[in-house]
Amino acid sequence: MTIEKQGYFEYSDFKVEETSEYRGTKILIKYLIEPKYTIVFNIPNSAKKSDDYTGDVYEFSGKARPGPVAYEETFSFTREKDIYSAIEKWLNCIWEELSDNPIIRNQRYQQQQIDEILEKFATTDEEEYFFNRRSRWAETSAWWFRKFIM
Repeated sequence: MTIEKQGYFEYSDFKVEETSEYRGTKILIKYLIEPKYTIVFNIPNSAKKSDDYTGDVYEFSGKARPGPVAYEETFSFTREKDIYSAIEKWLNCIWEELSDNPIIRNQRYQQQQIDEILEKFATTDEEEYFFNRRSRWAETSAWWFRKFIM
């Protein structure tokens, strides 16, 4: 699913509500951490004739908060797979909104620093570290011994 691919969110961050209406089904997805961020899909009960005479099509519509350009944007499409594209765009917009928050920026900076430290530990050879430490201890001990005993 799109949320797993995103990498920033988990399923538990969202609530999905479904409402049956006369013309079709309304699906509301709400970001629970910041409930003002929502996406609504209006899914029709029946198909309509296409303009290019290729058969019947379903006309999906909805609105997303936040949108790529404005705080609230409306959309419409006729292909079912465009639902996933709309959700992916919406998730990207949420992440951009959250990333503009100074607290989130600071958290990302701190996470970068932690990752760099962990990388240094991962690249340090454990035996080499302890050998160098013992070696420094031996040198220090020998210096003290020469200074005070001799």
